[in-house]
Amino acid sequence: MSGSGRMTCEWEYTGNTSDELPNYLVELALRTKIGGNFHAQFYLKTTSYNPSGIASSSNDEIFYDFDAVITACAVQFAPSNIVQITADFITTGPVQLKMNLDVPDKIKQESGDNISLDQDPQAKLGHSSDT
Repeated sequence: MSGSGRMTCEWEYTGNTSDELPNYLVELALRTKIGGNFHAQFYLKTTSYNPSGIASSSNDEIFYDFDAVITACAVQFAPSNIVQITADFITTGPVQLKMNLDVPDKIKQESGDNISLDQDPQAKLGHSSDT
């Protein structure tokens, strides 16, 4: 699956507003330009968002994952308001639907760490949470 779309982002800066804010705003404006590449994860369900009320799915995440390029953009700066960016984009590769599922029956050590397998230090005992 591939395609195009539009996203609207809101940026609020909470750092040192007297020294760092001007530099932050310039960097934000320079990076938001036509032809800019980005990697995105658009979440359909985030950790702790659980409208179903099912406790076992409270930490599940479902999201679209893709790379894209900006085809049009606008940055809005307003006094005493957050910075708003609207950007049109096209994908430059496949759009993948991914899930991170909290698997309640994972086998873990008493410390809560995964159990490593001897043949591969990266391998873990139990179910994989990535699809």
